[in-house]
Amino acid sequence: MRKLLSFLILLLLILVALAFTSLNLGVMPLNFYFAKFTLPIAVAVFLFMLLGAFLGVIASSGIWFRMARANRKLRRRLDSCDRELASLRNLPVKDSS
Repeated sequence: MRKLLSFLILLLLILVALAFTSLNLGVMPLNFYFAKFTLPIAVAVFLFMLLGAFLGVIASSGIWFRMARANRKLRRRLDSCDRELASLRNLPVKDSS
């Protein structure tokens, strides 16, 4: 069900992109002070969205690295607790009576 929903959302995004492209076939000039480009509007929007996604990944990479480090630390602690529990289960039980 989740894959079907993802496929439908992707299909909807592709249709919206195709409609946007067909409605905006004109070109737009871009001036970056050091260079000038003339790009179709759809290509310019796609490139800036791609740049935004890339910058978003870079901005959130610090959080991902912190979470990965915390997960490694917790996994090591879990392994230590499992080893301790296994050693405690191997101890002979002494009857107090």
